[in-house]
Amino acid sequence: MKRLIITACLAAMAMAVACTSAKGPQEKRSDDYLVAAYIWPSCHDDSLGHAYLWPEGIGEWEVIKQGDPRFEGHYQPKRPLWGYEMDDDPVVVDRWIKTAREYGINTFVYDWYWFKDYQYLEGALNDGFLKANSCRDMNFYIMWANHDVKWNYWNYHLYGDNEDILFDPDLTWDQFKKIVDRIIKQYFCQPNYVKFDGRPVMSIFSMDNLARGFGGLGQAGEAINYFREEVKKAGYPDLYLMENFGGGPWVTDEFKEHEAAKIKSIGIDAVAFYNMGGFDCDYRQQCENSVKIREQWDGTFGIPNFPCVSIGWDDTPRFPKKGAEHVTRFNHSPEVFKEYLQKAKDYADAHPDQPKLITINAWNEWVEGSYLLPDEVTGFGYLEAVREVMGTASVTPKIDYKDWKLEWSDEFEGNTLDTSAWSRVEEGTPDWCRHMSLADGLVSVENGNLVLKGIVTPEGVDDQRPFITGGVLSKGKQSMQLGMFEVRAKYSCGQGFWPAIWLMPDADMRWPEGGEIDIMEHLNHDKKFYQTIHTKYIHDSGRAERVKSQDIPGINPDEYNVYAAVIEQDAVKFYINGEEWLCYKRETPAVEGQFPFADHPFYMILSAQLGGNWVGEVDPAELPVEMDIDYVRFYKKK
Repeated sequence: MKRLIITACLAAMAMAVACTSAKGPQEKRSDDYLVAAYIWPSCHDDSLGHAYLWPEGIGEWEVIKQGDPRFEGHYQPKRPLWGYEMDDDPVVVDRWIKTAREYGINTFVYDWYWFKDYQYLEGALNDGFLKANSCRDMNFYIMWANHDVKWNYWNYHLYGDNEDILFDPDLTWDQFKKIVDRIIKQYFCQPNYVKFDGRPVMSIFSMDNLARGFGGLGQAGEAINYFREEVKKAGYPDLYLMENFGGGPWVTDEFKEHEAAKIKSIGIDAVAFYNMGGFDCDYRQQCENSVKIREQWDGTFGIPNFPCVSIGWDDTPRFPKKGAEHVTRFNHSPEVFKEYLQKAKDYADAHPDQPKLITINAWNEWVEGSYLLPDEVTGFGYLEAVREVMGTASVTPKIDYKDWKLEWSDEFEGNTLDTSAWSRVEEGTPDWCRHMSLADGLVSVENGNLVLKGIVTPEGVDDQRPFITGGVLSKGKQSMQLGMFEVRAKYSCGQGFWPAIWLMPDADMRWPEGGEIDIMEHLNHDKKFYQTIHTKYIHDSGRAERVKSQDIPGINPDEYNVYAAVIEQDAVKFYINGEEWLCYKRETPAVEGQFPFADHPFYMILSAQLGGNWVGEVDPAELPVEMDIDYVRFYKKK
């Protein structure tokens, strides 16, 4: 039995994750810290934003581009190195995620809004982040930014001196219940949503505004209690409620009394800051102020206070009357930022009883002059500083093997195929098996692997096909209903080679009525894999593409990877190397034929198919090709 090692290799614009180890369940790995950057999601064409604030259709870029210097040497407008990109574009956000992880950021905190009984700026999260190919590589949580917005706050070019309230965050009970339901169903259910001890993090910008809207601290506490109960009904142990001040406030006697009452009445679990507070035009002085503020908070209220480091401050594009005294100007550099990020890390290390969360303002606050993203002046300087302090982020497996019991496995330790568990795949008319053959040498057990080979048909073999290949299936021999199916395998590449791991219903029914689960399919020389669900409902409604994980980049087929599918009563979840990539859920209310996966057992097909409409023609010059399976394991939930 070989020992398991997991290696993760990350690059600037791509991530390669390969389990190069031998047999054994993956050891759970996680980053030592949650290094979280705030996302200000204003740079896309939001419907509410378009109607009231940014009619050009480019979100707040409309204002950022009009930034003007207010004093000599003032860097305005800000100039992003990658241009004025839309934050709801999944291709853009995919680059953000890969870049962030390479430079040590493993968590995004999305500002989240609800105004006029409607979601605001949500497209950056829903369409940009959650639809990015590498979404699962990045942790996230939301910060409900429930603050007032004046007419001229986000576009004074349109509204001049009008300081009346355009948006206020006050809610009715019905509106609050709608928000709670939306957040639980839309975000908490995501496997990469941040949870502390299983409790999803809910960060709220202003508990005072929450209390104002409900009529007092007691009423706000009742609202949060409702939220907690709904979270528990959804299957989580509780809510982790975080207060997120705009800037770290000094702890005066008056403030201390008010904050203590708020924590008690509402049930606040922790405190964080959106920016580090203690503003001073001298960046080093502001950083020193922030350290003193942190020291004031430390232990004062009996709940965790998470350290924050800001990049700087310059919100002059929003305010025509602001000048030099409102802008970070002195000792402002990645080197000083690095020094105080190290202090934040030291603080986290000195508080082992609280989650090691460190927040950074911000990933993309261009309009406030506080961003990690590269620009034309400092380039990648601030990102380099993060990496020098925190290191490169690693990928965190999501499967916890403590929850699973091994029911059956084939470790392929001998030198013959176990025919009590497997049968050879015979030639058939469908694409996937029309080059299958029972000839010798196509299926073998050697060196601890099941080896499936695709070859040019040898002389002396009585077969008129130009090439033949091997496959096995466990139909009628080894199947399982509800549980985790796991395969550790690697493949060579070749034009027309289509290795696959499929689950099919071990029951007498027509395809695709019983469902089909394609744990992994690989084509040609692609550096991506496919994971797919098939049901009669999907195919009748033309929705097959909706549930296909179209592009899972950065997986090296020449190295061993662990592919898994978990069939639950109400969901099928796909994993590669312990990371969840795709989740197909039972719809509510139930739709006939939409989720047949809990109704019967499934058997496995391991196929090294050659050729077909999807994969294309085979290039005989690239044969032989090979699929090596290290093990197959079936688990049941404990």
